Amino acid sequence: MKTIAYVTVKNVYGEDRYYPDCEKSRALAEIAGTKTLTTATMNQAFRLGLVFESRHRPINGVMQAANYR
Repeated sequence: MKTIAYVTVKNVYGEDRYYPDCEKSRALAEIAGTKTLTTATMNQAFRLGLVFESRHRPINGVMQAANYR
């Protein structure tokens, strides 16, 4: 079973930024020492069993919870 973490995707100057939107994703950002999550960080977390889902828009380049239902 995969654990779901939520992020909010915002486009900032043409770049998608992934902001933590739950306790799991906030903890991951704190571990990474960043305010936003990078796709590299999210893909590494996926290897540990965490999948990401956006509350508003799709996430490009990251394994998502929708792939595991």
